[in-house]
Amino acid sequence: MARTILLVDDDEHILSPVGRYLAKRGKDWKVLTARNGEEAIRILDSEKIDLILSDLRMPGGDGIDLLAYVASHHPALPVVVMSGYVMEKDVEALAHHGHLKCLRKPMGPAEMYDAVVDSLEASAKSASLDSFSLAGILQLLEIEQKTCLVKITRDNGQNGSFFFVRGRMQRTECGSLRGNDAALVMLTWEHPSVRVKPLH
Repeated sequence: MARTILLVDDDEHILSPVGRYLAKRGKDWKVLTARNGEEAIRILDSEKIDLILSDLRMPGGDGIDLLAYVASHHPALPVVVMSGYVMEKDVEALAHHGHLKCLRKPMGPAEMYDAVVDSLEASAKSASLDSFSLAGILQLLEIEQKTCLVKITRDNGQNGSFFFVRGRMQRTECGSLRGNDAALVMLTWEHPSVRVKPLH
């Protein structure tokens, strides 16, 4: 079955050779490439993508921005993220967040290929339309030590926010709720719209 993989990385030394490797090794795979999250979102809006393989730290819309967009607009799409900042315990913890898989950099093209195959197979076997969870995105913000505001909105207009400073959650609000109470409510929402605003 033909599959379209979107490879996202700002490093041309990874993007071109890995893109060629995946296209050659994957049976009937079409590999599209993007140099940042913004470019990837434009491709997602115009092409049917079966899986995203993305770096997390990139200029011009990083992987966290891309994950937030995918969670809001393509919740069933499997995503494999790559990071040089993730620890083994983080990789194991993220494995519990649906179709989100994490690889530690550096890794070779064969390891990336194996992760793509595993994720595509797991996605095909899954009867659920759930993607990675909001908790998975929040955990990646912690791993990447992001300073940002995360705005969460439900279809019914209910909204809330998480405020991170260098990867640490500083404040959480949802209506009149604050702190853990607000976080617990938002973490139960199915397929909320997620917007990540970097604060530099």
